[in-house]
Amino acid sequence: MLSRRPDLEMKFYDALRDSFGANTREGVHLSGLLKPRQEFWQNASPKVATNEELGFWTAGRGHEDALSRFLQDDFGPNPGLTIEGISLRPDFVSLTGRIVPAGEDVEMKTRRSNLPETDEEANEKLSSYREQMRGYMALRRRKRM
Repeated sequence: MLSRRPDLEMKFYDALRDSFGANTREGVHLSGLLKPRQEFWQNASPKVATNEELGFWTAGRGHEDALSRFLQDDFGPNPGLTIEGISLRPDFVSLTGRIVPAGEDVEMKTRRSNLPETDEEANEKLSSYREQMRGYMALRRRKRM
C-alpha cells in the first residue's frame, strides 16, 4: 500500500528551499534597482518560502526548461554580465535572429493567473516585465531591441 511520508516530504521541501534560497548574488543588480523596497526587505527581513511558493517556483523553472528545449535552435543560455557595476542576467540570448534580432537579450515569462484580457490591463499587469527589458536596453545603450 502506498502512503505519504511527511518526513521525506519535508526533506524534499527543505532541499528546494535551499536551492531557491541560495542568494549568492553580490553587488548591485538590475532587479534590485527596479524593485528597491522588495530588495531591501528581502535582505533586512528574509522570509522562509512556503511550500506553495516552492511549488510555483519549481513549475516556473520547469516551464523555462521546456521552453529552452523547444526553442533551442533560436535561443541560448545567457550567462549574464555586469555593465557599469550593475549585474543583469536575462533568461536567454537570441542566436539566429529568426524571432528576435541575433545577439539580443530575451526574457520569457510564463503565467497561469492574472492574465490580462485587454491592452490596458496588459500595460498595467505586465509593466514590470517592460521595465526589466528597458533596464537591459538602457544598460546596453539600445534604443530598441
